[in-house]
Amino acid sequence: MSVFTEHLSACSKMVKAAGVIAAPAAPKAMSLSAAPKAMSFSTATKAMSFSAEPAALRVSASAAEKPQQGRLKAELAGIISELKAEAEEKCRECKAELKILEAERGETMDEKAAAGDAIDGDKREMSNVEAEYAGKLAEIEKIQAQTAADGNKLEELRRKIENARKKKRDMEKWCWVPGYGLYLAIDCATDDDVKHYDSISRDMARRRQQMDRLNEEIKRLEPRLRGCEIEKLFLLAEIKYWSAELEEIIGRLNDLNQELVQWMGLWSYYEDTYARLDAGRATPEEIQRQLLSMSEELAKIA
Repeated sequence: MSVFTEHLSACSKMVKAAGVIAAPAAPKAMSLSAAPKAMSFSTATKAMSFSAEPAALRVSASAAEKPQQGRLKAELAGIISELKAEAEEKCRECKAELKILEAERGETMDEKAAAGDAIDGDKREMSNVEAEYAGKLAEIEKIQAQTAADGNKLEELRRKIENARKKKRDMEKWCWVPGYGLYLAIDCATDDDVKHYDSISRDMARRRQQMDRLNEEIKRLEPRLRGCEIEKLFLLAEIKYWSAELEEIIGRLNDLNQELVQWMGLWSYYEDTYARLDAGRATPEEIQRQLLSMSEELAKIA
């Protein structure tokens, strides 16, 4: 139990024990939905313990007691005015804090949106890098397939050239016999195969250089991919942070709006109570009972 609640309870017991209220009537009390969660220690005290004279709360007062009723009315009017002023001040404080929180909510939403935009940009960057990476891998695979095919051709040409050269060496021994033209034909065929072999070898060398270049480019892409992934994780954490901040601010806004409604309801209650007291639509004793009843209700929900 808080100090404020303990004080409300103690004051209520003191008033009842002193016989301040002779015959409790059904008060027109403020509803719990309109009551605030908190009230200052001093004003709550004044609302419930402003008179210790039992004669001030008798159902019917004699002529000699009317000055006491007048003093009670004046004291009640002062107390209600003070309570109303405090409720009005609390309303102003709530509205000022709400304005600050609304600005914080807007800034937080902007930060969250900016992080969302950044992660969208990071995803696009990663998608572009991944596409470039995949394209270079496809080029390497194509070159590897061409290199493998050319390797098979080179092996075939190598065997063919070796066989032709062997035949040529054998025929050189019999160059004086008929068929020397075949010897010359074999020699020409061997030269053509050698040229073809050299051409394929040069192509394979160029492709190896191209593969080396592509592998270097892939190596340069890998840090970019890792960077995009790290940036994505960072941005996701940032979005999570701003989401939590936004949730907290919205919770505070809801609580503060509820508190504002309660203080506005209390201010309206004091305004109506003062008007009834001032116009004589309720006796000071009735007003006192109603204030005490309202205080007790506040103690239950404080």
